[in-house]
Amino acid sequence: MTSNAAPLSDFSSIYASMQGKNLTKEPYIINFNFNNEICVSEVLVQRTAPNKHNSNVAKIAISYTTNNGSYVLASDGEKLVLQSPDNDPTIQEQTLRCNIQGIQLTILNTTDQKPPYFVRVKVIGCYQPSKTIFI
Repeated sequence: MTSNAAPLSDFSSIYASMQGKNLTKEPYIINFNFNNEICVSEVLVQRTAPNKHNSNVAKIAISYTTNNGSYVLASDGEKLVLQSPDNDPTIQEQTLRCNIQGIQLTILNTTDQKPPYFVRVKVIGCYQPSKTIFI
C-alpha cells in the first residue's frame, strides 16, 4: 500500500479493526496492490471498531487496476470510478468484480471537514487461482 497522504507510513494499522491511519496530505489517496488477481464484492472504510477510535471518513471513491497496471474501464471507455453514498464510505458491487490487481481508494469527504483520521479499510472478496504455470 502506498499513499502520499501519509508519506512515512507502513500502513500495518490500516486493516479492519486495527488502530487506523491518519492522513495528512491531500489528495487523500491510498493505493492497494495485491500479489494475485482478486475478485471484489465490497470496499469500505470501517468507521467504528471495538475498543478503537472512530474514523471521520464519510465518502470514498474507488477505481481498479488490472494485472498490467491499466485502469478498469467503464462501458463508455473512460476510467471506471465508483463512489459511495454521502455518509456511508462503502462501495458494494452488484456481482463480483474479478481480475483486479489493485485498488485506488480516494477519500472524498469527512464528517468534520478535517483530514481523514483512524482510516481502516476492508476489502471483501476472494483470490482467484493463480494462472502461473511452471515448466
